Parts: sequence; C-alpha cells; structure tokens
Amino acid sequence: MAFEKINGTAFADIAKLSGVASADIAKFNGSDPPSSTPTIVTDNLFCWFGPDDVTGSTANDKNGGSVGAVMSNGASVVTSLRSDGSFYSDGVNDKILATFSSSQLPSTTTWPATIEAWMYPSNGGNNLCILTINDDNSPVDWLRLMLDKRNNNEITYHQFYSKHGGYYQWVKRDVDFPTVNGSDWVYMSATFELVNSRTLITGYINGTAVGTATTSFTFSNEPPWANQNTPLNVGINYMTKVYRGSRLQSYYGQSHMGDVRIYTDKLTAAEILNNYNVQKTSYGH
Repeated sequence: MAFEKINGTAFADIAKLSGVASADIAKFNGSDPPSSTPTIVTDNLFCWFGPDDVTGSTANDKNGGSVGAVMSNGASVVTSLRSDGSFYSDGVNDKILATFSSSQLPSTTTWPATIEAWMYPSNGGNNLCILTINDDNSPVDWLRLMLDKRNNNEITYHQFYSKHGGYYQWVKRDVDFPTVNGSDWVYMSATFELVNSRTLITGYINGTAVGTATTSFTFSNEPPWANQNTPLNVGINYMTKVYRGSRLQSYYGQSHMGDVRIYTDKLTAAEILNNYNVQKTSYGH
C-alpha cells in the first residue's frame, strides 16, 4: 500500500508516467493481461440438461435446479458420437422426460422465451430429433424444436402451438441439414416474443437466424408455463400428451441429442451465437 502511494501518488497515476499505459505495463516481460473465456449465458436460464451430467438414469439440471430429466424404457447416454456423450432414443418407446410441479415453474407467465438444443438425426424409420415443452394439463399448448427426416426430406421446425387448440405457427425450412467440418450435429434455437399481441418466432440454426413467423391469432399468446397450477413437461426425443387434430398421442424420436436449454427471456442474436461458439468444438464444429 505504501508503494502504491509514494508521495501521495496513486499507482494508477504512476502507470501513466511518461505516457506508459497500464495495459502496456501488464505486458512487461511479454505477459498479456488475462482474457475472459466465453461461457454459456445463464441470465434467466430456467433449466439445462446435458449428457455429460448424469446420475444413474437421470440427467441433472446443469443450472443447479432440483428437477432432472429421467431416462426410461431404454433411453440412455452413449459416447459413440462424442466423448461428452449424447442422449439416444430408439424411436419406439424410449422417454427422456423432466416434469416440473406447479411449485417449480418459472415465476414469469408471459413471453419472451428462448429454447435451444443440439440435435443429431439418425437413419431409421422414425428419424426425429425433438425438444418439446408443454403444459401437462393442456395437450394443445406446446413449444417445439424438431429435425424431421421421416419422409426422405430434411425439415426443421421452430414451433408454437396455442393452448386453445387448432392454432399454431412455425418457422419451417425444407433444407439439407447443414454439416460443419464434417459434423452432422445441428444447433437449433428459437426465440418467442410478443409483438402487437401476436407471438413472433425467430428460428436459428448454428447460431444464425434462418427466418421468422408471426402467429395469426391474438389470444393465448403465452408460454406453456403460464398456467401456474399444473405441471410442465420437458421432453427430449419425446413428445407427450399432444393433440394432432382430434387425436391425443405421443411422439418418440429415433436420434441423438445433446445439451438442451430453456430461458424465460429472449436471448439476443449475439447471445445465441455465443452459446453456439462456446460448445461448437465439443460437437465437432
């Protein structure tokens, strides 16, 4: 402390003697000041499940939450695609499901929101990668990210289906799923926000926006967790209790999936790109 205030002169002032900036002093003997390493955005992060944090048959919430995603009927973590593992489901009846009770729901009941997932479609008859968030008491209220190869097409969906039924909107692309450095892993994300009483969806693939869509309806434009009295389901390669037309059914995806995250806020384009860049190397990009 005495050195820093020689003759009453603060250290910051000493650093400026003869025009020498403190940043240059930090480089003395070739040493650069430490730089911060980018990390996953955690502000307003509700839950985060990854195949590298599993206890028994349960994927733990990497955000520190108490609810895990339970793997059942044969769903598992495998390391055939990446050293940190991937969630694998056979497309028959495998389930990876986290259920949040009414007391564990996000406190916010309005948009915006962001969902994201790493997906790796497999070859097979039920070739789907699905991340679904739905109100357990309302089978027609859900958000979804999906890669669909069932009909020899490659279709991406970023979708919102309203709880009043029969009303939905998606950003859909009929494209060849992109490969990066020979890796078939795809990082999908979507933001949902209320604009002029309608929900605006913006879809992203590998950190880049690919399109937008706005709902044609003005009622019930709220997230699935808006009903604070019923549980919330988060399905990985599993879509539970949803209506297609008048039929109540479940979807089972045959594919690999990696980290999935849900935010109760809209991530900026820069934040979505940051999350992609933080994890892309571990997914072969």
